[in-house]
Amino acid sequence: MLGAVLWALWFIPASFGGTDEAQDMPSEDRPILKSTGEIVEQGRQRVEDTPKQFRDYVHEKLAQADNEPWRETADELLINPGVLRWHRYLRALANTPEWLDIGLTQRMRVESLTNNFRKGAPETIEGVASRTRLRIGADWKMFRVLLEGQNSTDINESSSVTSTLNSSLLSTDRMLQGFLAMKFENVFDTGLRTDLHVGRMTMDFGDRRFIARNEFRNTTNTFQGLHWNLAEEKIWRTRAFIVSPVAETFGVLQPVTDTLFWGVQYEDRRKPWLFLDVYYFGINGGQTLDQQRIFGTYGLRYFRSAEVNRLDYEGESAFQKGTRFGLPHFAYFQHAQVGYTFDLPFQPRVIALYDYASGTSDPTSGKSGTFDTLFGARRAELNPSGIFGPFFRSNIISPGVRLEMQTSRHTDLMLKWRAWWLAQSKDAWVGSGLQDPTGAAGNYLGQDVEIRARWNWNTFLTLDAGFSHFFKGSYIHNLAQIPGNPSASDSNYTYVQAELRF
Repeated sequence: MLGAVLWALWFIPASFGGTDEAQDMPSEDRPILKSTGEIVEQGRQRVEDTPKQFRDYVHEKLAQADNEPWRETADELLINPGVLRWHRYLRALANTPEWLDIGLTQRMRVESLTNNFRKGAPETIEGVASRTRLRIGADWKMFRVLLEGQNSTDINESSSVTSTLNSSLLSTDRMLQGFLAMKFENVFDTGLRTDLHVGRMTMDFGDRRFIARNEFRNTTNTFQGLHWNLAEEKIWRTRAFIVSPVAETFGVLQPVTDTLFWGVQYEDRRKPWLFLDVYYFGINGGQTLDQQRIFGTYGLRYFRSAEVNRLDYEGESAFQKGTRFGLPHFAYFQHAQVGYTFDLPFQPRVIALYDYASGTSDPTSGKSGTFDTLFGARRAELNPSGIFGPFFRSNIISPGVRLEMQTSRHTDLMLKWRAWWLAQSKDAWVGSGLQDPTGAAGNYLGQDVEIRARWNWNTFLTLDAGFSHFFKGSYIHNLAQIPGNPSASDSNYTYVQAELRF
């Protein structure tokens, strides 16, 4: 469709007189009409030249996009900038002005889960998930406007699968982002930069454990409200926000008006061996008692970036205090990892990591101790989400090892092993529907191994494939004897996906 439109725009002016000099000549100076044979020959030659002209135009514009320097987008401060930086081929082909940004991504994923671990779910789930994002941004002096729509659908899914998929996985016609931003550089000659975003937006904070723009999941967390940034660039910055989460209602995203989410984070990048994030996130809302969340999350993250022949590390500690589900709530989370990148072919990086997220020790105590993951993403260090996603940052203990390799300039490989226990055996295994209030089933959930391969062809196309095997532990084996619970057979999850970016 795009090619046809461009073809028409390219040749219509020549056909309708926009550039025909003969039409501007006085009648007595116009050339004598040519014979029918000459007219036919000229028409044939023009038709033969048309594909070449079109190909030349396309090649020229694609080369222009490849060589064009990157310009910061309106939401680059809000989210991980790596997900935005692809060559804007669509913008180049449409020959838009420099101040206009147009981007289109299309992702298709085929996935399969066997021997499901969720209570009341079919043993096997298979589906094809599709997600399209279209973004249009405009800059004018200090002002920026961004609109981004997202359409997430499931294709050719059997009715038996439809009933098992959470509604957060599928949606249609979504306005993911729509905001006005203002950028002020060198405020009052201090060298500081400040930005204000007003409207609907997606956000990443820190390592995306508690606030994230989802990339693997088929739908995306989004918020409506205000975001403010103040920074001495590449040295430190402070971010603050006050928003309402946005949820899907009958296929349309609507703000959750009875929930308020706010926070502030300070990021310090002065010392390369000790980068720091200090934050507070507050939430107040919930339509019913079993959804109520009124608490604050206080945290500290410290890390050193990975480099060849150097030890890197990361630690994050957070605790929550307030009220959850109508009960006094106190919970905590700890992440720790140490890695090393070897100066060898493929530059292998080995990472040892550990996660702890508290649970409620006694469900009958009238207290809540289950850590709430807020609006975080899980793909990077826990597990693929989508129709899989067996683990959340709630009531878990998990050590693990990950191996990452850059097998070529455009391809990378990841291998992962992790073991899983419940932090509190009487509390629920969050996301599975399973719980043993007596604690007799134990707390060993099992182990999982994962392999992932990814190939990036320029910035235009990414192919991604992965396989996870979940060795179910004694907790699941013990509960499998109860009718309606999942079987003790190990789970397998496989996916293949392709993403196009224009």
